[in-house]
Amino acid sequence: MGNVQDAYLTKAKTREELADYLHCDVRTIDREVQRGKLKPFYVGRAVRFTPEAISDYLNSGGELVHA
Repeated sequence: MGNVQDAYLTKAKTREELADYLHCDVRTIDREVQRGKLKPFYVGRAVRFTPEAISDYLNSGGELVHA
């Protein structure tokens, strides 16, 4: 990863923050979670993504399927 990605991926992200970072819709993030390709964690009912989960997704060749 480059320095910009490293700097950005220092804390957990919300669905909206991750969608903005990946230049996609929040519904796309939800689909990737449903497919088991992106691993969230929950704070109450709120969904978050750790920097490690985001990196794993990107490093595994995570390709977004835009609807």
